[in-house]
Amino acid sequence: MRISHLVIIFSLALSAGIITACGEDTPAGNDAVATDTTQAGDQAGADALAADTAASEDTTASEDTAASEDTAAPVDTATPEDTATPEDTAPPAGAICMDHVDCLLNTCSGSSADDAAACLTEAAATCGLGDEDAEHGFAKDVATCLGENACSIGDTNNMTDESWKDFYKCASNNCVDKMVTCYSGGQAADNDCEALRLCVKTCEPDFITGEATNACVRSCAEASTEESLTLYLDLELCVAQQCHGQADYDSCFAQSVGIFCPNEQDLCYGTEN
Repeated sequence: MRISHLVIIFSLALSAGIITACGEDTPAGNDAVATDTTQAGDQAGADALAADTAASEDTTASEDTAASEDTAAPVDTATPEDTATPEDTAPPAGAICMDHVDCLLNTCSGSSADDAAACLTEAAATCGLGDEDAEHGFAKDVATCLGENACSIGDTNNMTDESWKDFYKCASNNCVDKMVTCYSGGQAADNDCEALRLCVKTCEPDFITGEATNACVRSCAEASTEESLTLYLDLELCVAQQCHGQADYDSCFAQSVGIFCPNEQDLCYGTEN
């Protein structure tokens, strides 16, 4: 009876789970399972948060870098046209008045009577008339006279331009005295008008223009009287109204001087100095 009773009790204990079979692990309680699950969840959450943070930082860094590159201000290396330095056309050092006047006329080529004065004033800088050098002063006087008397300037690239006739007529009527000083540099000697013309005709021609060089004309002018130089310019300006731009200027002069400029011719060749 006693053995049977123990068997029954043992069986009941097994059924109730009070006694664990030998070698089996004791099942973890609900609290242990919950703790493991919570830790696993917490760890997974931490890992996910770390991953999200890293992704967020990478994305932010990428976006910030892109934004920085996209918003970088472009570098403008173009030189403004308005500040471009104007071309320096001034004659070389030691240039005489006639060189500067040539520069002024070339710079203002084709200027009408309405535009010439302003052009001549602005051209003074590019033609090197910025200081008080005597030759510069002579050239400025010529430019001022032409401007104040609204002398139009012919087109340098078109020697047959009719406006040259107006220019020579205007210069002859208003600015001969300024031109006399420019040609002679304020110097004078004894040669008469005829000798002055002969001197200029014997000058070695400029290899570009084919005309007497300014330096040679200067030497002829300063060897003459002021009156002779005045008569010479009166004659030359008169004939130039008819012969400027002609291929054979000397031939045109011979044919025109007695017809268009008889008084100027007589005064030049008939005056004793």
